[in-house]
Amino acid sequence: MIGRAGGAIIGYAARKAGFHAMSSSRLPFGISACLIVRDEQAMIGRCLASLSDLDQVVVADTGSKDRTAAIARGLGADVVCLGIREPFHFGDARQAALSRASYLWTLSIDADEVLLPGASQALARAAADFKTHAWEVGFLQRSRHDDPAPVLMPLKRFFRSDLHRWRFRVHEQAVPVAAARMGRLDRTVLEHLPAGDREKRKGQNFELLKIAVDESPDYPRLRFYLADEYRTRGDLARAIEEIGRYLESGVDEGALWLSEARLFLGMMLGKTGRKDDAVRALEAAWKACPDRREPLVHAAELELAAGRPGLALWYLERALAIPEDRRPDFHLNWPSAWGRMPYEALSGILRAAEAADPGFWAKLPKEEAARLRDLGSRALAMEKP
Repeated sequence: MIGRAGGAIIGYAARKAGFHAMSSSRLPFGISACLIVRDEQAMIGRCLASLSDLDQVVVADTGSKDRTAAIARGLGADVVCLGIREPFHFGDARQAALSRASYLWTLSIDADEVLLPGASQALARAAADFKTHAWEVGFLQRSRHDDPAPVLMPLKRFFRSDLHRWRFRVHEQAVPVAAARMGRLDRTVLEHLPAGDREKRKGQNFELLKIAVDESPDYPRLRFYLADEYRTRGDLARAIEEIGRYLESGVDEGALWLSEARLFLGMMLGKTGRKDDAVRALEAAWKACPDRREPLVHAAELELAAGRPGLALWYLERALAIPEDRRPDFHLNWPSAWGRMPYEALSGILRAAEAADPGFWAKLPKEEAARLRDLGSRALAMEKP
């Protein structure tokens, strides 16, 4: 049942930090988990079982036709039935759940996610830091239940209930209503274990995105998400159009997101045969964030496919000149660009050059030949099992 041990764990952390003396909120110190659901009877039990140490679980049911609400009530959740609203609005549904939160802190979670063992204590310690009002937590994202290579990313899922409101129809965000300081919890807290109807739900989100981009001009990243939805559907022309509109908006979301948008544009242009335009976009992506290897590696792939191994080698050299310790902390990094792949590509180019011209090495300046031999030897070492 929910709330068995949460009060003890959280109360101790709060007293230790002297939180009650510092907080002006009328909400009692504790943690409420809030989730929205529809037809989740196969998943809801596992999710709620992982939340048993928390003080409250609020389940907002948005029109289930199965036993989701009954299962949640049986496990001690505070269930509110919102009914079906079409077109759906994720932000409004999450806000309805948040409005039922009885405690100062809220953990936002979905039915196909679980709170990992020991994470409730970590959340309690984070909540006791009264100078911080929201936390990014480690989120283990899986594309399918048996995904062998899940992606670990930071997500803002833990925040003060009284200082945040949910906004936006899709790709919703918990937005602070007053000045709020955010921290990052350096541990994995949530794990995503997706259900089998993921593709159906992605289809719903695609339709909602087309509505949301027009009704929420203050959330320009929705254009980026819409471009990616068109990409997954094979409509590359619309993907290029939407990412172009995102870039033309002039939004400043930081160097990494600007680099990612230009990288996306370069990839789409390359897929449509516009290789020279693609390489220019990729160079712009690299200049936006010079510590990223990804744009350089993809530019090398395009040049190699175009039969220009010399230019491919040039891009690979520059990618490998970026040391591992400069890799940006960004969940959209390509693990392959920071692993063996660039070395293997470079090694292949050098072997092909030697085969085509036995005097290849003798024609190079000594410094360049030495540098390439060093990279080639490192590539060969990585190829060995």
